[in-house]
Amino acid sequence: MENPWFWGVGSCKYHVPLRESEAMIDRQLNTFFPLIFPNWERPVTFADWSEDFMIWDLWGLVGRKLSPEWSCFAAVGGSGAPIHNHESPKLFGVVPFKADMGFTRADVYGSLGLTYYPWGMPQYPESGSFLSRAVNGVKPFVELMGNYTYLHGTATVKMGPVFAPNLFKQKQVFDYHLVDFAPTLGAEFPVSPKSAVLFKVNYHFFTTHQDEFNSPGFSLSFKHSFGGGKRAERRRGGDGRRDH
Repeated sequence: MENPWFWGVGSCKYHVPLRESEAMIDRQLNTFFPLIFPNWERPVTFADWSEDFMIWDLWGLVGRKLSPEWSCFAAVGGSGAPIHNHESPKLFGVVPFKADMGFTRADVYGSLGLTYYPWGMPQYPESGSFLSRAVNGVKPFVELMGNYTYLHGTATVKMGPVFAPNLFKQKQVFDYHLVDFAPTLGAEFPVSPKSAVLFKVNYHFFTTHQDEFNSPGFSLSFKHSFGGGKRAERRRGGDGRRDH
């Protein structure tokens, strides 16, 4: 009997708006400082990374087939990154200053999901090239995930004249406990009798801080079934039935 359990690994890129964070940065840095530093340059932030699809995470999952059309899974994942900005503005265009501005973010999350294949789960074709088997065996699916995320972020500013560059220091810390639900559309391409590559597009609807985090996501993952394979095939007869 085929083992119904499987595992997977993947990566997802996000396109989060981060409107709350950007509004705060604009109030504290990009509104007043350009008035006294004519050569002030807006610091690079995670909103800029998001625009370039540079915010992504890694995750792993364990799941189980429930029927030829349904499966479920549990996943854990996360990511983290720093951004550093180093500027040399001049106070009123004359007095040289140093400005160091840094932003960090790190998150961990857990997910539960249910997947439905309206035309059944993919089966690996018996013949053809590697690419043709994957394409001919592809099956679409829909999915719903529920996610809990803990996100920790910091913003640090150090500024002063060149002879006292740390004259002014400020650090802010942000902690978020977030719940979201993500309807998903995807396609699963079988690449062996036990393995598949999945492409997903989803949208995350958060219960709080929607202006900050509601966003689409794009993921690529690999899935592999436990057990089965050649050992299981050797226990079967040539007509697909078990030997007796």
